[in-house]
Amino acid sequence: MAIIIKCECEAVYEQVEFEITDWVEDSADCEVCGHALNSWRGHKVLAFNLIRNPTE
Repeated sequence: MAIIIKCECEAVYEQVEFEITDWVEDSADCEVCGHALNSWRGHKVLAFNLIRNPTE
């Protein structure tokens, strides 16, 4: 299931969560402004797909 995430710079991302067997701790930043989008730890990975770039 995808979740729509909006950064404070107005960039819009689709966030998808994947379950994995390994333990991970990571984070993701906005490709446009560098603001932190989300962080996670455990047996999941979050993937972010930029779907609206406010600078274009």
